[in-house]
Amino acid sequence: MDNRDKGKLISSFVIAGAVSVLLVFIHVIIILGGTSPGVFGIIPREVGGLTGILTSPWVHGDWSHLFSNLGPIFVLLSAMLYFYRKAALLALMWMYLMTGTWVWIAAHPGMHIGASGMVYALAFYIFFSGIIRRDTRSVAVSMVIAFFYGSLVWGILPLQPGVSWESHLFGGIAGVALAWFTRKVGVTQRRRYAWEEDPEQGPDDDRALWNYQKNWNGSNQMYFPGDRFKD
Repeated sequence: MDNRDKGKLISSFVIAGAVSVLLVFIHVIIILGGTSPGVFGIIPREVGGLTGILTSPWVHGDWSHLFSNLGPIFVLLSAMLYFYRKAALLALMWMYLMTGTWVWIAAHPGMHIGASGMVYALAFYIFFSGIIRRDTRSVAVSMVIAFFYGSLVWGILPLQPGVSWESHLFGGIAGVALAWFTRKVGVTQRRRYAWEEDPEQGPDDDRALWNYQKNWNGSNQMYFPGDRFKD
């Protein structure tokens, strides 16, 4: 890992850590202020609940709710910023707004709070980016996310009372959609070899230009690594 990659990795951890600390700080302020977290939540199809689109991911019902999201937020946001830095700002902004807006439009009546929608958006974005981009590194990251967070898929179903499964579902959909729309952002062109451009010639073709020992005049007088010395 060169210095540039190290710097990007450190900055990814710092930003994700700062977001995690801010979540804890906001929760402490709400507790000390005696304010109900529901004030900042999304209330579907009510005008007064529109502000929750911006505020709901930052507030949690209790410490257990908060801590269940802190770890995934730190890990997934760090991975997003490190592996998809050029697409991160655009993708994060839209998954934030899309998830909250869809919850306000289509979720069940009640109060919806917490960062779990963003957790699902991040997890689905990272996983499907690897599948869509199909480069080695992205696929490897996808497999890691699937291994550690594969069980998240059950959260998009209405299986647990009191849980905003719609936030999970819409966050996942936003993540998949944005993985597709940002699939070309920050993509490095893969190195291609000459025989990939000309299917008529393979790497072992005697007539190919890269077989310089067979095609260059005088090449039999030159020494190449791997040659045996002759008496």
